[in-house]
Amino acid sequence: MGTPLSKPFALEKYARLDSFLSELKRDAAPALTPELEESLCLMMYERLCSTFQLPAGARVLDTACGRGTALSLFQNASLHAVGIGSPQDVAHCRRLGFDAREMDPSFLDFEPESFDLVWCPRVLNRSAMPLFTLTELFRVLRPGGVLYLEMHASDTACGQEAHPNHTSVFGKRMWLELIRRAGFETPKALDLAIPTAAGTDTLWTFLQRRPMAKPVQQAASLGEATMPATCPAATTAATSAPPAAQPRSGERVLVCMLGQLRAHELTWQNFKENVLDELNADLAVCIGTDERFDTTNPFFVNARHRWTVPEFADYGDGFELARDVLGGADDWRTLLSVGNQWLGGIKGDNSQPGSGSIQIFFRWLLLHHLRKDGLIAQYDRFIITRSDFFYFSPHPPIDVLDRDALWIPNGEDYGGFTDRHLVVSANDLEPALSLIHDIVVRPKVLLTEMRRYNQWNIERYLRFQFTKRGLARRVRRFPYVMFTVRGTNDPSSWSWGRFDPDTGMIVKYPGEKHEAMKYRELIKNKDDWRSYFDNLANSKPLAHAGE
Repeated sequence: MGTPLSKPFALEKYARLDSFLSELKRDAAPALTPELEESLCLMMYERLCSTFQLPAGARVLDTACGRGTALSLFQNASLHAVGIGSPQDVAHCRRLGFDAREMDPSFLDFEPESFDLVWCPRVLNRSAMPLFTLTELFRVLRPGGVLYLEMHASDTACGQEAHPNHTSVFGKRMWLELIRRAGFETPKALDLAIPTAAGTDTLWTFLQRRPMAKPVQQAASLGEATMPATCPAATTAATSAPPAAQPRSGERVLVCMLGQLRAHELTWQNFKENVLDELNADLAVCIGTDERFDTTNPFFVNARHRWTVPEFADYGDGFELARDVLGGADDWRTLLSVGNQWLGGIKGDNSQPGSGSIQIFFRWLLLHHLRKDGLIAQYDRFIITRSDFFYFSPHPPIDVLDRDALWIPNGEDYGGFTDRHLVVSANDLEPALSLIHDIVVRPKVLLTEMRRYNQWNIERYLRFQFTKRGLARRVRRFPYVMFTVRGTNDPSSWSWGRFDPDTGMIVKYPGEKHEAMKYRELIKNKDDWRSYFDNLANSKPLAHAGE
């Protein structure tokens, strides 16, 4: 039988442990870009709110206060937040006015059951004792409280295992087991792909709750993109945004760019002159970003409203996010069995070419933010478009476009309605953008409906949904006065285009340019547009240029 350790020896043992842990703190932790950090924080907080109820004025512990990104979000949501971190991070956050304290997340100086939410991004990767750290986070959570975890995945191109600051980069099954052992309920997981210079990094995110002694009433059904009243919404108002435009026509217009901001070096000035200035409109961007995203992009800089989300490697993860918010339960991936190319961008069995799912996701995300920020009531018309359009003529004036109609350009329909440009009133905005609802909420019904037809694409799906919602009969068209161009480094799902010597640009779809050229000399200002529509109403359309 061994001899019990003497007290001095035991103290020496723990002193060695303390020395070991102190040595580990010398290496700096890898950090995301501020833009990516902000968009990731917002997206996961909103996912949390769609899954769990937080009490009004909830107490939050941010275990990696860093630059204060999450603390700012919690403050905007009227939560009482405390941040912990390194001396440098604490000093920075205190200068910003936050409650920040130097502390190790494995040894928290808080009373048991002190917090409603513990926010823990990429902290456990740096813990030499992750199970011990998890039990400490469990201790300070109130029963029913929520823990958000985020960690770098193992075995990726980034090689996070080799980072000097990382001591715990395990497989997902091991993390799930440690979370369970610490006492938490089964987590809800979401994987996010983050492109880096070293290759794609994967972040594993987990939401779990400390069990309660008695059942907790779950959040009510949210409806599409509606946040529960008990979970305060965070804001993403753009800093130094341009002032709101004053309408000339009596109608307030918001132009919305979706997905990606491409070809800005070719199109920004042209877009500003022919769309923003002509319509005296505000600009919004709802886009995916990664660490390579250029924050000096003029579309981004000049946007009055900016909403970003980390770029998904698999947009099926984006659909899962929408399903969590909308309250879907059935397996929507069965819809991938419906051909041909309407859900491109989702990986796995029956994956399809193209970017149809990306279009559907970002329309939902845009609607979500417009609702959340109360912007639908602030504008009369919305233009859903893309950044890589080059205009040969100014955009049609809003006051000549019937407000009761939905307006799209001629052509590029591919059996349905073009998805490249839409002018819609505030009254019709929600049914026009809610393309994802049936997919993630009622997939079995939608599967039956869609199997009646073959060869689906995003254009046909758009027409199908518009018909169901009574919008198709009110779709009207105006001449295609713009065409799509490509920068040399821009990605493309379908057409790489070809160099056009007349414009000095790579034109993605020559048919678009051909249509635009027909009206180049005929429509140069608002009066020309009014003449065009007057003649059209009198069944005397203007002759095409060159005819």
